[in-house]
Amino acid sequence: MNYFDKLPIISYNNNLARNILARAKFTQNTMKNRATYYPYTIENGQRADSLSDDYYNNPGYEWLIYFANDIVDPYYDLPMTEDNFYNHVVSKYGTYEIAMRKILYYRHDWANAIEERITVAEFDALSFAYKKYYDPVLDYNLQPASYKRNTEDWVASTNKIITLTLTGVTGTFLYDEEVQVNSSNYGTVTYVDTGVVYLQHIVGTFTAGATVTGVTSGATATIAADGVATSVNIQDGTVAGKPDERAFWAPVTAFQHEEEENAKKKEIRLMDVRYKSTADDMLRQVLKSK
Repeated sequence: MNYFDKLPIISYNNNLARNILARAKFTQNTMKNRATYYPYTIENGQRADSLSDDYYNNPGYEWLIYFANDIVDPYYDLPMTEDNFYNHVVSKYGTYEIAMRKILYYRHDWANAIEERITVAEFDALSFAYKKYYDPVLDYNLQPASYKRNTEDWVASTNKIITLTLTGVTGTFLYDEEVQVNSSNYGTVTYVDTGVVYLQHIVGTFTAGATVTGVTSGATATIAADGVATSVNIQDGTVAGKPDERAFWAPVTAFQHEEEENAKKKEIRLMDVRYKSTADDMLRQVLKSK
Protein backbone atom coordinates (compact mmCIF):
# COMPACT_ATOMS: atom_id res chain seq x y z
CA MET A 1 0.00 0.00 0.00
CA ASN A 2 3.07 2.23 0.15
CA TYR A 3 3.12 5.07 -2.40
CA PHE A 4 6.59 4.22 -3.66
CA ASP A 5 5.59 0.62 -4.36
CA LYS A 6 3.33 1.97 -7.10
CA LEU A 7 6.03 3.90 -8.92
CA PRO A 8 6.78 2.37 -12.35
CA ILE A 9 9.94 0.34 -12.83
CA ILE A 10 12.26 1.61 -15.54
CA SER A 11 15.70 0.77 -16.86
CA TYR A 12 18.24 3.29 -15.64
CA ASN A 13 21.94 2.90 -16.43
CA ASN A 14 21.33 -0.81 -17.21
CA ASN A 15 19.65 -1.29 -13.83
CA LEU A 16 16.03 -1.66 -12.86
CA ALA A 17 14.86 1.26 -10.73
CA ARG A 18 11.72 3.00 -9.54
CA ASN A 19 10.90 6.11 -11.53
CA ILE A 20 10.81 8.58 -8.66
CA LEU A 21 10.02 11.41 -11.12
CA ALA A 22 6.54 10.02 -11.85
CA ARG A 23 3.84 12.29 -10.49
CA ALA A 24 0.09 12.11 -9.92
CA LYS A 25 -2.58 14.19 -8.22
CA PHE A 26 -6.32 14.23 -7.70
CA THR A 27 -8.42 15.82 -10.43
CA GLN A 28 -10.37 18.97 -9.64
CA ASN A 29 -13.63 17.03 -9.86
CA THR A 30 -12.38 14.59 -7.26
CA MET A 31 -11.26 17.42 -4.97
CA LYS A 32 -14.68 19.11 -5.27
CA ASN A 33 -16.69 15.97 -4.47
CA ARG A 34 -17.71 16.69 -0.88
CA ALA A 35 -19.38 13.32 -0.46
CA THR A 36 -15.97 11.67 -0.75
CA TYR A 37 -14.43 13.41 2.26
CA TYR A 38 -15.12 14.40 5.81
CA PRO A 39 -13.39 17.06 7.93
CA TYR A 40 -10.85 16.11 10.54
CA THR A 41 -8.80 18.04 13.10
CA ILE A 42 -5.27 16.76 13.59
CA GLU A 43 -4.39 16.20 17.24
CA ASN A 44 -1.24 17.66 18.78
CA GLY A 45 1.77 15.59 17.76
CA GLN A 46 -0.22 13.35 15.42
CA ARG A 47 1.73 12.33 12.31
CA ALA A 48 0.29 11.46 8.91
CA ASP A 49 1.42 7.83 9.18
CA SER A 50 -0.20 7.38 12.62
CA LEU A 51 -3.41 9.02 11.39
CA SER A 52 -3.35 6.71 8.36
CA ASP A 53 -2.93 3.73 10.67
CA ASP A 54 -5.80 4.91 12.90
CA TYR A 55 -8.27 5.55 10.10
CA TYR A 56 -7.19 3.30 7.21
CA ASN A 57 -5.69 0.54 9.40
CA ASN A 58 -2.45 0.91 7.50
CA PRO A 59 0.27 3.58 7.95
CA GLY A 60 1.10 3.32 4.23
CA TYR A 61 -1.92 5.40 3.24
CA GLU A 62 -0.33 8.64 4.36
CA TRP A 63 0.00 9.49 0.65
CA LEU A 64 -3.81 9.52 0.47
CA ILE A 65 -3.88 12.17 3.21
CA TYR A 66 -1.31 14.24 1.31
CA PHE A 67 -3.24 13.98 -1.96
CA ALA A 68 -6.59 14.85 -0.37
CA ASN A 69 -5.12 18.04 1.12
CA ASP A 70 -2.75 19.04 -1.69
CA ILE A 71 0.22 18.65 0.67
CA VAL A 72 3.59 18.98 -1.05
CA ASP A 73 5.91 19.44 1.93
CA PRO A 74 4.80 17.33 4.93
CA TYR A 75 7.11 19.30 7.25
CA TYR A 76 5.59 22.73 6.58
CA ASP A 77 2.17 21.88 5.09
CA LEU A 78 1.08 19.94 8.17
CA PRO A 79 0.95 21.44 11.69
CA MET A 80 4.36 21.59 13.32
CA THR A 81 5.09 20.15 16.73
CA GLU A 82 5.79 22.60 19.54
CA ASP A 83 9.56 22.19 19.20
CA ASN A 84 9.52 22.46 15.41
CA PHE A 85 7.23 25.50 15.60
CA TYR A 86 9.59 27.21 18.05
CA ASN A 87 12.59 26.49 15.79
CA HIS A 88 10.66 27.72 12.74
CA VAL A 89 9.78 31.02 14.44
CA VAL A 90 13.34 31.59 15.63
CA SER A 91 14.85 30.79 12.22
CA LYS A 92 12.41 33.13 10.47
CA TYR A 93 12.46 36.10 12.84
CA GLY A 94 15.78 35.80 14.64
CA THR A 95 14.54 35.32 18.20
CA TYR A 96 11.32 34.27 19.89
CA GLU A 97 11.13 37.65 21.62
CA ILE A 98 11.31 39.55 18.32
CA ALA A 99 8.50 37.45 16.90
CA MET A 100 6.36 38.24 19.96
CA ARG A 101 6.86 42.02 19.48
CA LYS A 102 7.09 42.38 15.71
CA ILE A 103 3.79 43.64 14.27
CA LEU A 104 2.98 42.40 10.76
CA TYR A 105 -0.41 44.07 10.21
CA TYR A 106 -3.60 45.20 11.94
CA ARG A 107 -6.93 43.38 12.00
CA HIS A 108 -10.47 44.59 12.57
CA ASP A 109 -10.99 43.49 16.17
CA TRP A 110 -14.66 42.48 16.00
CA ALA A 111 -14.12 39.08 17.66
CA ASN A 112 -13.48 40.71 21.04
CA ALA A 113 -16.58 42.93 20.74
CA ILE A 114 -19.08 40.62 19.05
CA GLU A 115 -21.61 41.12 21.89
CA GLU A 116 -21.36 44.89 21.79
CA ARG A 117 -24.71 46.63 21.18
CA ILE A 118 -25.57 50.31 20.94
CA THR A 119 -28.92 52.04 20.67
CA VAL A 120 -30.20 53.79 17.57
CA ALA A 121 -29.64 57.15 19.26
CA GLU A 122 -26.06 56.21 20.14
CA PHE A 123 -25.43 55.13 16.56
CA ASP A 124 -26.87 58.36 15.15
CA ALA A 125 -24.59 60.34 17.45
CA LEU A 126 -21.45 58.56 16.21
CA SER A 127 -18.91 60.19 13.96
CA PHE A 128 -19.34 59.05 10.36
CA ALA A 129 -15.95 57.28 10.54
CA TYR A 130 -17.25 54.99 13.33
CA LYS A 131 -20.52 53.99 11.69
CA LYS A 132 -18.85 51.57 9.28
CA TYR A 133 -18.03 49.31 12.25
CA TYR A 134 -21.70 48.61 13.04
CA ASP A 135 -24.61 46.75 11.40
CA PRO A 136 -28.30 47.31 12.18
CA VAL A 137 -30.34 44.79 14.15
CA LEU A 138 -33.82 44.96 12.58
CA ASP A 139 -37.17 44.67 14.35
CA TYR A 140 -40.30 42.99 12.99
CA ASN A 141 -40.99 46.05 10.85
CA LEU A 142 -37.52 45.79 9.32
CA GLN A 143 -36.48 48.97 11.09
CA PRO A 144 -33.24 49.31 13.10
CA ALA A 145 -33.89 48.39 16.73
CA SER A 146 -30.22 48.62 17.72
CA TYR A 147 -26.77 48.25 16.22
CA LYS A 148 -24.10 45.58 16.68
CA ARG A 149 -20.47 45.30 15.71
CA ASN A 150 -20.10 43.95 12.20
CA THR A 151 -17.90 40.93 11.50
CA GLU A 152 -15.98 42.18 8.48
CA ASP A 153 -12.48 40.71 8.32
CA TRP A 154 -10.74 43.94 7.39
CA VAL A 155 -6.96 44.13 7.41
CA ALA A 156 -4.81 47.26 7.50
CA SER A 157 -1.17 47.14 6.46
CA THR A 158 -0.15 49.43 9.33
CA ASN A 159 -1.59 51.85 11.85
CA LYS A 160 0.52 54.73 10.57
CA ILE A 161 3.88 55.62 9.02
CA ILE A 162 6.20 58.23 10.49
CA THR A 163 9.22 59.88 8.93
CA LEU A 164 12.06 60.70 11.31
CA THR A 165 14.66 63.28 10.40
CA LEU A 166 17.77 62.40 12.40
CA THR A 167 20.92 64.09 13.63
CA GLY A 168 24.08 62.64 15.15
CA VAL A 169 23.60 59.31 13.40
CA THR A 170 26.00 56.58 14.51
CA GLY A 171 25.96 53.33 12.51
CA THR A 172 23.39 52.36 9.87
CA PHE A 173 19.76 51.52 10.54
CA LEU A 174 18.55 48.37 8.79
CA TYR A 175 15.41 47.69 6.78
CA ASP A 176 12.77 45.76 8.78
CA GLU A 177 14.54 46.12 12.12
CA GLU A 178 12.84 47.50 15.22
CA VAL A 179 13.79 51.07 16.10
CA GLN A 180 12.89 52.22 19.58
CA VAL A 181 13.03 55.12 21.96
CA ASN A 182 12.52 52.54 24.71
CA SER A 183 10.71 49.22 25.11
CA SER A 184 7.33 50.98 25.14
CA ASN A 185 7.87 53.24 22.10
CA TYR A 186 8.98 51.54 18.91
CA GLY A 187 8.33 50.92 15.21
CA THR A 188 9.62 48.92 12.25
CA VAL A 189 11.91 50.37 9.55
CA THR A 190 10.49 50.48 6.02
CA TYR A 191 13.01 52.85 4.40
CA VAL A 192 16.44 54.27 5.25
CA ASP A 193 18.24 57.20 3.66
CA THR A 194 20.92 59.61 4.81
CA GLY A 195 19.53 61.22 7.94
CA VAL A 196 16.01 59.92 7.35
CA VAL A 197 14.22 56.78 8.55
CA TYR A 198 10.63 55.72 7.79
CA LEU A 199 8.86 53.61 10.42
CA GLN A 200 5.57 51.75 10.40
CA HIS A 201 3.56 49.72 12.99
CA ILE A 202 4.06 52.44 15.57
CA VAL A 203 3.65 51.68 19.27
CA GLY A 204 3.84 54.68 21.59
CA THR A 205 5.25 58.03 20.43
CA PHE A 206 8.37 59.50 18.85
CA THR A 207 9.17 63.11 19.75
CA ALA A 208 11.82 65.64 18.75
CA GLY A 209 14.98 65.38 20.81
CA ALA A 210 14.49 61.71 21.70
CA THR A 211 17.28 59.22 21.09
CA VAL A 212 16.37 56.27 18.87
CA THR A 213 18.20 52.94 18.66
CA GLY A 214 18.15 50.15 16.09
CA VAL A 215 17.66 46.89 18.00
CA THR A 216 19.44 44.74 15.40
CA SER A 217 22.00 47.18 13.98
CA GLY A 218 22.80 49.02 17.21
CA ALA A 219 22.66 52.31 15.27
CA THR A 220 21.69 55.40 17.28
CA ALA A 221 20.53 58.92 16.44
CA THR A 222 18.64 61.89 17.81
CA ILE A 223 15.34 63.01 16.32
CA ALA A 224 15.81 66.54 14.95
CA ALA A 225 13.65 69.47 16.02
CA ASP A 226 10.39 69.23 14.03
CA GLY A 227 11.79 65.91 12.78
CA VAL A 228 8.61 63.84 13.04
CA ALA A 229 6.17 63.69 10.12
CA THR A 230 3.15 61.39 10.36
CA SER A 231 0.98 59.70 7.73
CA VAL A 232 -2.02 58.18 9.50
CA ASN A 233 -3.68 54.96 8.36
CA ILE A 234 -5.76 53.98 11.40
CA GLN A 235 -6.74 57.28 13.01
CA ASP A 236 -5.26 57.67 16.47
CA GLY A 237 -6.83 60.93 17.51
CA THR A 238 -3.62 62.93 17.28
CA VAL A 239 -4.74 64.70 14.10
CA ALA A 240 -7.06 67.63 14.78
CA GLY A 241 -10.63 66.95 13.74
CA LYS A 242 -10.05 63.24 13.12
CA PRO A 243 -11.64 60.39 15.10
CA ASP A 244 -9.71 57.85 17.16
CA GLU A 245 -10.29 54.42 15.58
CA ARG A 246 -7.64 52.44 17.46
CA ALA A 247 -10.21 50.70 19.63
CA PHE A 248 -11.62 48.98 16.55
CA TRP A 249 -8.30 47.43 15.50
CA ALA A 250 -5.77 45.02 17.00
CA PRO A 251 -2.14 44.46 16.00
CA VAL A 252 -1.17 41.00 14.77
CA THR A 253 2.35 40.04 15.75
CA ALA A 254 4.61 37.68 13.85
CA PHE A 255 4.12 35.07 16.56
CA GLN A 256 0.32 35.37 16.40
CA HIS A 257 0.39 35.11 12.61
CA GLU A 258 2.60 32.02 12.60
CA GLU A 259 0.56 30.43 15.40
CA GLU A 260 -2.70 30.99 13.51
CA GLU A 261 -1.24 29.67 10.26
CA ASN A 262 0.00 26.56 12.06
CA ALA A 263 -3.42 26.05 13.67
CA LYS A 264 -5.14 26.27 10.27
CA LYS A 265 -3.07 23.30 9.10
CA LYS A 266 -4.75 21.13 11.73
CA GLU A 267 -8.00 21.33 9.78
CA ILE A 268 -7.76 18.75 7.00
CA ARG A 269 -10.06 16.37 5.19
CA LEU A 270 -9.86 12.62 4.95
CA MET A 271 -11.01 10.57 1.99
CA ASP A 272 -13.69 8.17 3.15
CA VAL A 273 -12.21 4.80 4.05
CA ARG A 274 -14.62 3.13 1.62
CA TYR A 275 -12.72 4.64 -1.30
CA LYS A 276 -9.16 3.82 -0.23
CA SER A 277 -8.89 0.67 -2.39
CA THR A 278 -10.28 2.49 -5.41
CA ALA A 279 -7.79 5.33 -4.92
CA ASP A 280 -5.02 2.78 -4.46
CA ASP A 281 -5.81 1.04 -7.75
CA MET A 282 -6.23 4.29 -9.68
CA LEU A 283 -2.90 5.64 -8.42
CA ARG A 284 -1.16 2.46 -9.50
CA GLN A 285 -2.70 2.70 -12.99
CA VAL A 286 -1.86 6.40 -13.40
CA LEU A 287 1.75 5.96 -12.31
CA LYS A 288 2.27 2.98 -14.59
CA SER A 289 1.29 5.15 -17.54
CA LYS A 290 4.00 7.70 -16.77
